[in-house]
Amino acid sequence: MCKLYLVSYYFAPLGRADGVNRTYLVKYLSEMGWDIDVVTGENYRSVVLNFQQDPALLNVLPGSINIQRFKSDQGWLMYDLKKTLNIRNNLRRSWIQEAVDQAQFDKKGIVYAVVPAIDNAVLAYQLAEKHGCPLVLHLVDDTCDIDPVIVKRADLVFGATEQIQKNTSAFYGIETVLPMPNGITDLLDIPEQKKAGLPVRIAYAGSLNFRTQPEIFARACQRLIKQDPAFGKQIEVDFYGPRGYYPTLRLTPYLGPQIRFKGYLSFNELMRVLTQYDMALASVKGEISFVSKVYHYLNAGLPIFALDDCGGLRDFVEQNQIGTASSLNIDDVAGRIKAVLADKDRISSWRGNVLKVRHQYGLKESAFKMSEALKALQAKI
Repeated sequence: MCKLYLVSYYFAPLGRADGVNRTYLVKYLSEMGWDIDVVTGENYRSVVLNFQQDPALLNVLPGSINIQRFKSDQGWLMYDLKKTLNIRNNLRRSWIQEAVDQAQFDKKGIVYAVVPAIDNAVLAYQLAEKHGCPLVLHLVDDTCDIDPVIVKRADLVFGATEQIQKNTSAFYGIETVLPMPNGITDLLDIPEQKKAGLPVRIAYAGSLNFRTQPEIFARACQRLIKQDPAFGKQIEVDFYGPRGYYPTLRLTPYLGPQIRFKGYLSFNELMRVLTQYDMALASVKGEISFVSKVYHYLNAGLPIFALDDCGGLRDFVEQNQIGTASSLNIDDVAGRIKAVLADKDRISSWRGNVLKVRHQYGLKESAFKMSEALKALQAKI
């Protein structure tokens, strides 16, 4: 049986996208015959991020998975401060050192790191060097903070989107970055949905922070309602996510009867609820070119209303004809909302395209392709 050591600071039962995606990836790779150890953290703390627990995720994992957890809360405040100030080479060094010293390798295998966080790449590199193992990096965001020595050491590099593949190859000067998108977990049975009426119901689910700024959509809706109170009868927007300082300070001022914050739901409950909406909101800002929640929206049969200044998310939505896109400029967002409501029949058309293409973006299919590439690497050990 092939051995894989997956290095990911975030993992189940963490209810963030990182926890969900890594959990299902491990599940699928295990079903394909991989013997997997997960090297991960515990006792997460942060001012910037919320760490909501979803214990049901642990039930997804086969009993054969060995999870090695190391203290991840030492130095967390300094890490947060540096991250807020965009200081580069910001690492959780105590976690890395403890894992290097104490992680158990029962046999030689492949060390595989999901990036970001940069910690994962640094730790995986040190473990690969210590135990003489192949190294694999899987980049799910654009990043230029990885030490080039680590990237050059990698035997395989995967990129979650075409933009990440191109940027990684150009920045680090490596010839091949293999496509390996995150994707849809087990496909849902989608209830038959009538044409969108009024109000059009839109959901947002995921992180609410400075890297996504979905409250811009709420601001745009409230501006339209203020300009024409009748507009309030045409739209309803629900935000799902952990409670914390960001939604309290940045979203609450724009809530109202039509714009609501519903708090956190476990992954399975969220997926059930999402199928009841007409569209879903996704937003990206800064170096982020894509967000994995888009795949969960597609799984629920929802067209995407994308807010994107980078181009990756916009291109995905427009090329597949599964929704509409705007910049994060509030005037642009308001204009795009009005355009969608003026032509509601397009929502049904987008939904039809979602149902046609969503099977192409299954995480299990990505896991299979990854498994084949990893097995070829394993054969060289």
